[in-house]
Parts: sequence; structure tokens; C-alpha cells
Amino acid sequence: MCVHAHPDDESSKGAATMAKYVYEGVDVLVVTCTGGERGSVLNPKLQGDPYIEEHIHEVRAKEMDEARQILGVKQSWLGFVDSGLPEGDPLPPLPAGCFALQDVDVAAGALVKLIREFRPHVITTYDENGGYPHPDHVKTHEVTVEAFDDPDVPGVTCYIARARTELAMRVRSLSGAVRDDPERLKDEMVRTLRRYFGDTINKRPIIVPYVMEV
Repeated sequence: MCVHAHPDDESSKGAATMAKYVYEGVDVLVVTCTGGERGSVLNPKLQGDPYIEEHIHEVRAKEMDEARQILGVKQSWLGFVDSGLPEGDPLPPLPAGCFALQDVDVAAGALVKLIREFRPHVITTYDENGGYPHPDHVKTHEVTVEAFDDPDVPGVTCYIARARTELAMRVRSLSGAVRDDPERLKDEMVRTLRRYFGDTINKRPIIVPYVMEV
């Protein structure tokens, strides 16, 4: 199960990993938290198209369906509304009712339902910074971690996706810290895990970090 914020994130973040497991016969479910209603049109040839601007939700849903077929995955919508990427100084308030403003427990409850239905062995999602600081990406991390820790969720491994550059930086830092004292390695890793998941590391296996393709 791969938990993403918007339609298109499944194609830009971890698509090769999903395609690999689908090719090997594994069932893969993409959970898309929002409909991407406030997304920006980045393709210059499509910018200013009145139909796309008026029907962005439907356009992105169609694109998601096409991506699902190409990747060979299953896909479910969590049903929340895109928060948009606030810009400016100071930043404007987030729109009422958007995903980023949802109560974590409520949003996690919807994800727990999907987890119990699909029963994945592995769940992947973004790190605590969302991969980049989009409020929906950060919320996706919070909701996934909350759902993972729900007592109704069966045993599963959770992978937190981090950019390769950040991973290299963390590995260098960790290796430097333990170079002169190998016995510190286990303690350093446990502290890192506890930083993100508290005592859940004693409950079910967790692996951090997971390397993204992009």
C-alpha cells in the first residue's frame, strides 16, 4: 500500500518500485488522500485552458485512472479536498475544510478502514516533511503514521520515503558518529526510530528510511 497526497504523486514518487512489485505478481494499492482540486497546471500547452481550469478535479481523476492502468496497481480515494500550496509572505490561511485541516484521528480512521480491507504487508509514505513542505504531503505522513499505530491495524511494516540526498547525508552523519564506537550503532538507530514512532518500534517492525527513485 502506497499512501499519497494527490493524483500524480504515485507517478513521480515510487512509481518504479510499484511497477516492479506488480511485475512480480504482488497486489499494490495506491491510496490517494485528496482529489487534487487545487493543483496547478504546469504544462505550458495546457495553461489557461478554460475546461481544465473549471474541471481540474475530473481531469486529474482521469489522469489517475490512466496512471493506475499503466502501473498495474489498484487505487482508492480517501476522499479529502486538496489544500493547495499556500504562497506569499505571510502565507495565507489554508482553505476551510481542506485535508491539511482535518483532525488526524478522523482522517486516519478512513485509512485504517482501507488497511483492514486490503491487509498490506508493507505501507509506504512520505517523511515528516512530506518530501517537500506541501501541507497535504505533511498531513499524509501524519495520517499514515497514526493509522499504522492504530490497534485495529494488523501486523505491517511501514516505510518512510526520503529523498536520496537526505539519505546520503543521514548515513554519513550516522557512520561518523559510530566510527570510533561500533557499539553505539544500535543505540543510535533505536533513537532515530523512536524519534519518528515512539514505542511503536516495540510493537511491529519498522524500517526507516526508504529510498525513493526521485
